Formats: sequence, C-alpha cells, structure tokens
Amino acid sequence: GQLAKYCACLPLTLNTVATRLDNEPGGSVAAQVQRLSNVRRRLHRLGHPDDQETDVEAVNALSYQALPDDAQRMFRMLALHPAAGETAKVYSIARLAGLDLETTEDLLDLLCRESLISKLGDRYGSRHDVLHLYARQLIDRDDHALERREALDRLAHAYYGCVNHAFDQVNRANPMVDAEFLTRWRMDDPEGVASVDEVSTPTVWFAGERVNLIALVRAAASMTPPLAITPRLACSLFYFLEMGGYIADWEAVEEAGARVAF
Repeated sequence: GQLAKYCACLPLTLNTVATRLDNEPGGSVAAQVQRLSNVRRRLHRLGHPDDQETDVEAVNALSYQALPDDAQRMFRMLALHPAAGETAKVYSIARLAGLDLETTEDLLDLLCRESLISKLGDRYGSRHDVLHLYARQLIDRDDHALERREALDRLAHAYYGCVNHAFDQVNRANPMVDAEFLTRWRMDDPEGVASVDEVSTPTVWFAGERVNLIALVRAAASMTPPLAITPRLACSLFYFLEMGGYIADWEAVEEAGARVAF
C-alpha cells in the first residue's frame, strides 16, 4: 500500500522499515506511513545513518559519486524537471541541461545503465521516488541556486516556443500566438519545432506534456524572483487547456501567472 510506495518497493528500504517495526514495541504500519509522509525527511528516515550498508542516502551517494562529472550534473538536472514522477523527452531535458541532443541522450543512457533513471519508449524519468528525492536534495543546495534558475529559464523558453508553435499549427494567425517570439524561436530552435511536429497532432503533443507544463508554470512562479516569462507561459496554455476541458489546470496556471504579473 502507501508504505510500499513511500519505500519505492525497494527491498533495502522495505527491510529497513520492517526491522524498525519489529524493534519498536507498539509500532504500527500507520505510524510508519505518517513518519514517511514528510517528503523532505523521508530519505533520512528510510535508512540507518550508522550503517553504511542500509543507509539509503549513503547507498545513493556511492552510486552518484561513481559517475563522471557530466553524468552527475545530468542526474541533478533531472530532479529539476518540474513534475516529479512524470517522464520527459530528450529535447526538453537537453534544453533544461543546456546540452545538445546527442550528448543528452548519451548521458541519459549512462544513467539508465547505472539504474539511476528509467526509460519508457522515447521518454525518461526517475526510477523511483527515493532516487528522485536524493537528486532533488543535491540540486536544492545553495551552491546550485544559479544553476537551478538558469536551467528552469531555458526549459520555460523552450516549452513556450513549443506551445506557441503547437497553437499556431491548429489555429493559424490567432492573435494570442506570440508571433514575434515564435518567428525567432523557429529559426533558432529547429529541434524544438521537430519535437512538436514529430507527434501525430499538436493536441496529442500537448496532452503528453501537459503535466510537465503545469508544474513548470508553478515552479517558475515560485522562484525568487519569479522567472520573467512566467505570465506569458501561463497564458500560452489557455487554448489547449480549455479545449481539453482541463479547467482546474487552467485555473491553477492562471492564478500562478497573475500572481507574478503585477
């Protein structure tokens, strides 16, 4: 149930929690679920800090430290991709990391071989919550503040171009399309254009990226200061959200965009 989910169904973490239950008189599964419900502290509570073989953070650190520097950076970058638990294509990950597609794919494949991330079709994502939490802990360090901001700004501009391109494909010459930005973006980022056009329809492309887009607006709005592109990115989603009936999502991005627009 929920306890196994918090443990990412990993034998190491499940065994740690089971041992804790055996050693705590009166302990209950419900109590352990409550202890692990705090995302920020879950990683620490899933291990025995005095035992390097069963401490989850220590085990993850060994895997991470064995990676070359560029793969370590990619692992951190993936934790930044806004919607935890979702998958992303090579294009958006490349823009997030500021790398070309070939280099990005090589690094992602390396992380897959090391069992640090997973691949489903042409999309990549976290292998399980525990690893995502560890990667997020790394990227959230103060010395990565500028790296976080620059990465999300790159991703926001890339997705903004993709959304405007998709909107223009289904609703030509609509005044809500940011035509000036789109003209420049199409010239500067043909790989972004291809990432939308390779999907059967713009609507299908949006459906595949919707959760990431919503999370990106929220992440961009929550930065200090918010990313300058946040209101425009939020507004650009209206057509597909309205047409798809995603009213709650539309209200969420509208609120986030409006909050930082003034």
